[in-house]
Amino acid sequence: MPRYGKVYVRRSKRRYGQIYRRRESDNVPPSEIISEILLRLPAKSVGRFKCVCKLWRDFISDPSFPALHFKLTKENNQKLMLSTSDWLLPISFDKYVQNEMCEWDQLVKIKRPVNDKSTEIIGSCDGLILIIFNFNDRVISLWNPTTRDFKIIQKAYILKYPRYGFGYDESTNDYKVVSFQFYTGADCRVCVYSLRNNSWRTFERDIPFVHQLPGILVNGNLHWIIRDREYFDLGKTLLCFDLKDEEFRVVSLPEVKFDRSSLKVDALGGLLCFHWCCGSNTHVWQMKEYGVKKSWTKLFSTKEFPVGNTFYHVKLWHATKDGKILIEVYKGQIYLIDTIHKTAKRCGIRDVDSVIETLYVENLLSFKPRSRWKKQLEGNNKVNMGI
Repeated sequence: MPRYGKVYVRRSKRRYGQIYRRRESDNVPPSEIISEILLRLPAKSVGRFKCVCKLWRDFISDPSFPALHFKLTKENNQKLMLSTSDWLLPISFDKYVQNEMCEWDQLVKIKRPVNDKSTEIIGSCDGLILIIFNFNDRVISLWNPTTRDFKIIQKAYILKYPRYGFGYDESTNDYKVVSFQFYTGADCRVCVYSLRNNSWRTFERDIPFVHQLPGILVNGNLHWIIRDREYFDLGKTLLCFDLKDEEFRVVSLPEVKFDRSSLKVDALGGLLCFHWCCGSNTHVWQMKEYGVKKSWTKLFSTKEFPVGNTFYHVKLWHATKDGKILIEVYKGQIYLIDTIHKTAKRCGIRDVDSVIETLYVENLLSFKPRSRWKKQLEGNNKVNMGI
């Protein structure tokens, strides 16, 4: 009798286990669907899903995952990095502009990666932010605010009063930092850092004198306003550094009259812009087709909007598909301008002084070079994790 009982119990467990496993496998979606779901999750949420099961962990841990995730979500993961005297405040563009004023208690607050009062955010590319700190030594570093990865770049040649730029070279799948300094003569010492190789290349070039503001990245090129070295007058051309060839050239501005003393270069919606002030008004032009001088088009003038006479120090931050532009003016005054309905709305944080430091994209990219990134990004639109 006990023998039959044991056989009965063993067979029941085996049969139940087979049925359970069959039902469980029937409910598991195909791996292609799982990869599509994981690749469209917010960057901040992806990490927690590693513990769901081994299959999900393998998908997320695959070296190609960060670049594929970035490619599919970069349009919806754009954020502004605001700063106060003590905190950095990442906030989505939509949330920032939809409210009349953001409430301090509802914002995510993160500490600065470096506790140094001389810290300066130079710019960002694909969510990696270039930071300079320690004014005397000019320490260069890279920071991913999403993953909190932080990397101090080894020193090359220490420059005094350098010009900086940061961007991505698609041809070599490499992020590059550009730094150069002018001497009393015509020569300029140029230093280019390659994240992929973790090394600097230093050379000299005879180039025009440029404004000290960070270079503006558009179409794989960094741009600065050219200035007359002797009289410090702003010229009618831009100095351009090609991250692929690592060579300089010039980009011509349109044949229009403008106040050269207030001329600035910017980027908006991935297109090159320049703007200048005339009295209490600012005029903004945009190059619709990169490298084509005739494609320069007047975008808007602030005299058309009820914003007073504060638009002397203007920074263009973001443009929407429905004709709205987020701009920052002197002392952190931020406006959302509607170029279609000719209106302007003040944006900010209620009862807190803040400025916009940079615009970035949440991502999972690492500072370690991934040889498969370029191959995956240049592949077909259909995502295939290859697992």
